[in-house]
Amino acid sequence: MATLELNHKKIEINEEHFFNVRSLIPQLRRKFPLNEYNFESLKMNGRVLDIDSDDPDLIRPISRDDIIALDILAKRNNEENLIDDVIELVSKILIRLETCVDLLKEDLNVDAKKQLNTIIMALETFIVSSSYICKNHEHKELLPYKELQIHLLSVMKALSDSINKDDSIMLTDLLEYELKDNLTQWKIHVLTNLKHRS
Repeated sequence: MATLELNHKKIEINEEHFFNVRSLIPQLRRKFPLNEYNFESLKMNGRVLDIDSDDPDLIRPISRDDIIALDILAKRNNEENLIDDVIELVSKILIRLETCVDLLKEDLNVDAKKQLNTIIMALETFIVSSSYICKNHEHKELLPYKELQIHLLSVMKALSDSINKDDSIMLTDLLEYELKDNLTQWKIHVLTNLKHRS
């Protein structure tokens, strides 16, 4: 019997049931549909094969000495991808926050305001994305997202007030303490937990 190694797990297959490797693939795709799994690599007797090529080893009869190795990975769902993207967005905002605070402390207000504009646009994206994730996640009631959302909106209002009053001390404090703390809590307590529950 030929050997099929599926994700390094050996399965003996009767080569009489499959004329060649190409006829084996549709059977595997029925068990591992393309919308749920990615076929990562295919090897036959240690040689890498391209499933979609005209390689002669794909169409030659399978012999009992053949070892066919196939790696298959489950696809991540869109929700997981979105959560990862939002976590990455939060990380980037936090980095920009530090830069902006440093600029404000050095009285480089023009450069700080440029950073702040980018931060505010990113926060608007974060608010929309995090709201979507939390409203549509089945475990949303287990996490403090509403409290964090309300706090974030109040911080955004205070940021707007401090910008309008040109109060760089208040602005610095809001960025350095309130906003940074809120986004860190989002990242740790909400987004990471939602990711692990997806």
